[in-house]
Amino acid sequence: MKYGQKVIYNNETRTIYDIYPNDMASLCLIDEDDFEYKDVEEDYLIPIKELKPKKMETLTQNLTPQEKKELFLTELENRIIKQLGDRLYTRFETCFRAPAFGWSVEEFTYMPIVANRLRTKGFSVSSNVSFEVTDWTIAV
Repeated sequence: MKYGQKVIYNNETRTIYDIYPNDMASLCLIDEDDFEYKDVEEDYLIPIKELKPKKMETLTQNLTPQEKKELFLTELENRIIKQLGDRLYTRFETCFRAPAFGWSVEEFTYMPIVANRLRTKGFSVSSNVSFEVTDWTIAV
């Protein structure tokens, strides 16, 4: 187990927030949109042996880098389509200085590829860069 790894605890998906020397861990909750936030009970520690890796974590451990990239592209594409839902458009942001500000480097790097895939599926995709942040607009 490591910091940032997604795990299942009490039938909920969580992320390991911190690991302690006594084989204990603190967790973050993850909501339906993959936004993370700390548990209310910050000092509540869970024994690592009670945590189970999320299935996708165990599956991706045996993938080649190219397969992991393809999996990430597909997941990002599906997440954006899901975000559209019944609406006519949605917005998505990526940042050039991703690691410095807590943004996803992978999303910044691969969003142009995902944008092309969405265009081939009939979506309208446009982007605008302002202060190193790329604002993507995806429309039906």
